[in-house]
Amino acid sequence: LLWQQVQSIEQELLPGKQEILQTAQQQLKAGELNYMNWMLIVEPALQVQLQYLDSWFAYRTAVAELQYLQEKN
Repeated sequence: LLWQQVQSIEQELLPGKQEILQTAQQQLKAGELNYMNWMLIVEPALQVQLQYLDSWFAYRTAVAELQYLQEKN
């Protein structure tokens, strides 16, 4: 389940996150966005990144715990 969550985020959300960040950065540099609007656009993309990192950490923690238990027995 955890691995599926990591893969789902990688495949479905991370590519869109990167596109949002690049577009927002270009618009900010071009003066099409002010800093406040840039933050409103970028914040959800950063939340996706945080969700991915949280999921990855949970997965790796579970793997490490399983390995520890296997070695213990």
